[in-house]
Amino acid sequence: YHMAVIIADLGEHYIVHLSGEELSRCAQVCKTLRTIVESDETNSWKKCCRAEFGIIEPCTPPRLGSKQLVSFCLAWQSWRKEFSEFYNTPEDALLLQRAACCWGDLKIWLQDNAAPIAGSLAPGLSRLEFTALDREGHLPLAAKAIYRIHNGQLPVAVSAVLDPHSPTSRANAWNGLFGGYIFYEHIVNMRMPSLDEAFRIGSRRARQFKWHADDGSRARATGGLIPSPPEKPIAFAVSFAKMGRPEKTYILHNGTGHIYVPREDLVMLCCNPPATSTA
Repeated sequence: YHMAVIIADLGEHYIVHLSGEELSRCAQVCKTLRTIVESDETNSWKKCCRAEFGIIEPCTPPRLGSKQLVSFCLAWQSWRKEFSEFYNTPEDALLLQRAACCWGDLKIWLQDNAAPIAGSLAPGLSRLEFTALDREGHLPLAAKAIYRIHNGQLPVAVSAVLDPHSPTSRANAWNGLFGGYIFYEHIVNMRMPSLDEAFRIGSRRARQFKWHADDGSRARATGGLIPSPPEKPIAFAVSFAKMGRPEKTYILHNGTGHIYVPREDLVMLCCNPPATSTA
């Protein structure tokens, strides 16, 4: 009896500092600790779900429909099982955590300020679906985490967005995840395409770009980050232009992990140069 009281007292004081993985192990020690852990009275599981997966409600991952669950303990287990391949190393788990929390924070803001954009997010890819699209393993693991949680945005009818006689349809030009604007007939709608579409657009568009600087000044202007053409270019974000062709394209380079955008002369400009860059 006294040991049970001691365990319960220690559990209530220290359990709030444990990670989800540690809570799971703690629940296997004895019945008393398991009861404390699973009761969730200390909101420990809620804190773990928020810190590790960026969710503020107990729900399944987007690929499983974001269904409401009865507890944060079950929610943590659902997410942990869905993304189990990221837990081989602490570094991989950290990448998943950063991607999940980024998506989580973004969705919280979108739901409060731009609900149509939040509703345009597509469910994530399954492990098998992702592997089928990236058979050679060209994509960096961080990109895998991003598309496993949300596979970009749902497709939109380009003709509807560009219809000058439909104010409602023109409003859809603002539903790009990365922003957009309309200036007379010039429409920029930076959307995040699904991974399969990103591969198709990236392969077609990347051939038009210059991946090597013609002179030293251009190399300095891009922070010295002008690599060889990517083996598998990914159009991470695209905008619509007339006739439905992407007007502006941000390319994720599978080799460097950086995102590039073409200048007017089609030389690729790195969007995240190193801190030592003079750009």
